[in-house]
Amino acid sequence: MISTSEPKRSICSCSTCKSTYIPPITHPSHQANHLQRPAEYIIAKMGGHVDYDPALLKWNEMHRNRTKFFRLNSRAAKLTFWMVVAIPAATLGLSYWSEGRYELKGKRRGDIIREF
Repeated sequence: MISTSEPKRSICSCSTCKSTYIPPITHPSHQANHLQRPAEYIIAKMGGHVDYDPALLKWNEMHRNRTKFFRLNSRAAKLTFWMVVAIPAATLGLSYWSEGRYELKGKRRGDIIREF
């Protein structure tokens, strides 16, 4: 019988671990050089080994550092004005304008159809 099994890989992404299977805990450079990533950013591939999705990691870093790099420029000021002042004011004005204009109740048992 021919063995088609490949050498097992660890979940460590450093170059030493990818060559042969070394358990991640006993790997000499694992403790110092390898960053632990959250489990939700892991993609399981068909071969059974685990890889990290770089797009999710990049988005997570951007999302965590959003408040550090925020500046109130003209684009952000316009967007803030529309979302905080203009849209709520238009919704409030529309609700005051349409108050009592429309009858939104449905037909109940015993109501005459001519009333609707």
